[in-house]
Amino acid sequence: MRKPSIWEKASFNVPDWYTEEQVMKVYPRCLKKAGAYYEAKGYTVLGVTPPILASETEHEIFTPPDARRYLIFLRVTKEPVTQHFDIPDAAVPEMEKGGLILAE
Repeated sequence: MRKPSIWEKASFNVPDWYTEEQVMKVYPRCLKKAGAYYEAKGYTVLGVTPPILASETEHEIFTPPDARRYLIFLRVTKEPVTQHFDIPDAAVPEMEKGGLILAE
């Protein structure tokens, strides 16, 4: 069975004069930092995208005037957390319809 996953975003800035080749040289280091960040939060990284130039709005808000902002999207998943609580017997069928797996 395939694990449910979500896409998370990481970003990095490079000087405006960097060529695309230089951006691709910086990319693995930034990807390593982003992966370590999400793994420290308990996620498992399943896939990543190559760097994508950020939108004009994001450039204006978050980026210094002499730099370019790139985005990396990481597909991550997290192991489900088991929670234990009491459910009234009358509510069990409705809870199972909602996708909860009941232990007892």
